[in-house]
Amino acid sequence: MNRIELHGYAGCPFAWRTRLAAHEKGIPFDYIAIDVDGDDARKAHNPEKRSPYLVDGDVHVQDSFVITQYLDEAYPGVPLQPKEPLARAEMRTVIAHIGSKLEVDTRPRGALTEQGLAKVKAGVALLEQRLADGRVQLNLLGTMNT
Repeated sequence: MNRIELHGYAGCPFAWRTRLAAHEKGIPFDYIAIDVDGDDARKAHNPEKRSPYLVDGDVHVQDSFVITQYLDEAYPGVPLQPKEPLARAEMRTVIAHIGSKLEVDTRPRGALTEQGLAKVKAGVALLEQRLADGRVQLNLLGTMNT
């Protein structure tokens, strides 16, 4: 299996999502931090400095949700999504809703502000609330099994 490249800002939670997905699937990957000093020629594969960004041979994909679905469908290993369409739809709804609550800008090399921290805490509280009813169980990626 060839190594893929996952590009992203060091503190970007969406770039972390893609790394966790690749790890969970057992996919070998190199992480290229686009906001960290260093001469890595592979940074040229992501000229617009998108975070996250996947390079898999000739395949280039952006957006963490699209990347994680691509990895799940293109590679063997533990499935990251439920099999049933209704369960996948619910998974996507939860990810979109909670993801928007957790979205904060920490690039490049930015610190989490008080406002950003408050937003993350509110998002985590919402996630814990969704988990408390017992219908939703999250794996490392943040996808759900019902």
